[in-house]
Amino acid sequence: MRLLCCVTIVLHTAQAFKILDEDPFSIPVYDYDQHAQAGPTEEDAAAAVEEYSIRKRELLEFVTQADWEYYTSISDESQDASSEAAKVLAAFEKESWKTIFTQYDYDQFEDEDLKRRFKMHSVLGLPALEAEDFSSFNKIVSDMTSIYGAGKICPFDNQDCDLETEGLTLEPGIEAILADTANRSWDELTYVWTAWRNVTGRKMREKIGDYVELSNKAAQANGLADMGELWLDPYFTDLEADEDFRGDLESLWNEMSPLYTSVHAYVRWRYRQHWGEENMPDPAAPIPAHLFGNMWAQSWQGTFKMVSPFPNEPSPFDEVDENLIKQNYTIRRIFELSNSFYDSLGLADMEMCYDTPCGTEDTPDNRDCVHQNPMIEKPDWDVVCHASAWDLYKPGNDDFRIKMCTEVNLDDLITIHHEMGHIQYFLQYKEKPLEFRDGANPGFHEAIGDTMALSVNTPDHLHRVGLLDAVSDSEEADINFLLTAAMERVVFLPFAYTIDQFRWGLFNQSIPLERMNEVWWQLREKYQGISPPVMRSEEDFDAGSKYHVAGDVSYIRYFVAHILEYQFYRQMCLDSANFVPNDPAKPLHKCDFSQGELSLLAGQRLKNMLSAGSSLPWPDLLEEMTGDRKMSAGAILDYFAPLASWLEQQIVENDIPVGWTGHQ
Repeated sequence: MRLLCCVTIVLHTAQAFKILDEDPFSIPVYDYDQHAQAGPTEEDAAAAVEEYSIRKRELLEFVTQADWEYYTSISDESQDASSEAAKVLAAFEKESWKTIFTQYDYDQFEDEDLKRRFKMHSVLGLPALEAEDFSSFNKIVSDMTSIYGAGKICPFDNQDCDLETEGLTLEPGIEAILADTANRSWDELTYVWTAWRNVTGRKMREKIGDYVELSNKAAQANGLADMGELWLDPYFTDLEADEDFRGDLESLWNEMSPLYTSVHAYVRWRYRQHWGEENMPDPAAPIPAHLFGNMWAQSWQGTFKMVSPFPNEPSPFDEVDENLIKQNYTIRRIFELSNSFYDSLGLADMEMCYDTPCGTEDTPDNRDCVHQNPMIEKPDWDVVCHASAWDLYKPGNDDFRIKMCTEVNLDDLITIHHEMGHIQYFLQYKEKPLEFRDGANPGFHEAIGDTMALSVNTPDHLHRVGLLDAVSDSEEADINFLLTAAMERVVFLPFAYTIDQFRWGLFNQSIPLERMNEVWWQLREKYQGISPPVMRSEEDFDAGSKYHVAGDVSYIRYFVAHILEYQFYRQMCLDSANFVPNDPAKPLHKCDFSQGELSLLAGQRLKNMLSAGSSLPWPDLLEEMTGDRKMSAGAILDYFAPLASWLEQQIVENDIPVGWTGHQ
């Protein structure tokens, strides 16, 4: 297998250099002698950017394929190939930046599209690093990703196991334990929580200093203060000079904080009843982070049964899981169900993103097969299971793939709808110029699938597709449903905010490296009201237990997406007439916008936004989609309004402590 892998690497690398060697970095800006008097023209710029786009697509195809092979077959060889591919692309980008995108005063262009295309190249990003630094940066990130992807722990009852044969990976092994939190012991959950951090974050801690230094070098090479500024540039670039995006984020969180604090108070109260005062002696303390049924406390939904307000009200979500099994759903079939949902809205078919002939047995043929096809099931070799959607940049714009270690359950059905939201975005903007083949801002891309998930996750929709036998209209069922949703969507917001607050602090040096784990937990207590279940030290790097930190992925996009998705959802529900304000028969939280004769209208509004890609400023596209130019928490607060009232009543009636030590 190693030989086959290495042959593939050599061929890919040779292909990339062949692309460059045909005319290495000689994209014509203009002939300096010929145009010495007149200077470069807008027509020259248009010709140069088209030539650039042709070469860039060829290189993206090569680089993305190398990345795909690394993520679907972790090895030293695939890691090296991915790093080498990134170097080739970076060299091309840097030379193009020097010879094209810094040579024109694009503000004077008459063609608005051309002006925007050049503006999007005004910041180069990581390729601005010197070649040696770029190589070092990619090696660090690749090493951290490999540490994360290969992470295994021994079972609680066999802590001296043979990791190779008996070790548990995050998916599905460790996650299965966490999903069963209610039936596990405090000690087992503490062990699993700690062991995962020992084999991930702790192992990459020594790399963080160099990672931060090189990240900031890249930002400064782009004329920005630090990498936090570079990460936020896609949001800043379409705003007026007097607009404060970070201030907007803080305002959004302040709007959401009272609802989150109420959910936190109720859940802590019920956890304390389950785990006992001997484990949780202080009723107003932060909640220990290992109790949430999720490795990072970003979703608490897995422990809903422990806190259910109305346990005698049947859970529709349990019934869906049971029906998926009873009805013999396969992994492919749940992908087909998701595809049919998008089809019902008049959107593009996405069969190509999950259609694969590959097997899961570890054979050379299957590994080679996965290199050329979607991966929708965990194979018998090391892969990065974290679900993701891929545009392979093929000449025909026809190769889009999902990578996911799918299980047949409702959670993964929802995840599939999310990932197919990315694929749908790819399909809708695929004919745009290369610069515009992206979301309006990074949060838009994440929001699309989550908007779909809000509709799919309603009992009405699940009943309509045959996965729920009946739908209850009782108030008890509504509260159970909304609390379940809040334990996934609302509680995610402070987690998402904390991840990048922490990294922004590392980048701008307000968080010293020698205290970074201490400050990580200060932030988690401040925003989430949680604490570590065991003592932590500066030998640990607990943020690195999360894939996006190991993989150098900015996370604020997910905070933005969770706000946007409710704005998008509310508008699509209005368009489809499945939500009518102030009509108790059609509340927002029950809306399935795929139902009814007007569903295609909702789909068309979405399609219009998706097909624009990033060709227009994101506030313009937000306004076209929702009528508002700014992000607003109004839609999500409307969605959870019945729950907020119910929680307020419970807190008063049961004298439940609200907030936590040090919480303002």
